[in-house]
Amino acid sequence: MEIESFGMSWIVDLIAPKDGMPLADDQIDALSGYFSSCPPRPPEELLRVLGRWTSTDIGDFGQVSFQTSVPANYLIVEAVPIDPKRPWDFNSLETQGEWRNLGPKLSSQTDGLIDSTALCPSTSERHRLNIESNGVDWTLWQIGVPR
Repeated sequence: MEIESFGMSWIVDLIAPKDGMPLADDQIDALSGYFSSCPPRPPEELLRVLGRWTSTDIGDFGQVSFQTSVPANYLIVEAVPIDPKRPWDFNSLETQGEWRNLGPKLSSQTDGLIDSTALCPSTSERHRLNIESNGVDWTLWQIGVPR
């Protein structure tokens, strides 16, 4: 996400709707990283929150398993530093499934508290995302088209 502003204050919120609810316009605007090699992006009105995990659920080191939907999925993480004056980080790596790359990644060394990664699997399959975090509370969403 890139934001440029002058002479104003602003807040960006990412809110997960209840299961089955359509995404709001501001949530759709948070989706990024869709790769040109993927099929055309699905219509925004079809996108839903398919999964949600938090640091309270998973801890500082853990795994998230999820089923992808075709043609597109997004992983979006929001970080809230426990102590903004101390170093913090969130790292994720997909280790199972067709997509084997870095997932969302944030730290006190980067600008911003939200990061996203796009996946475009050719088939629906199980994936596993390994997560390591330190000094941060986080929420991770999987967004896609339900089967």
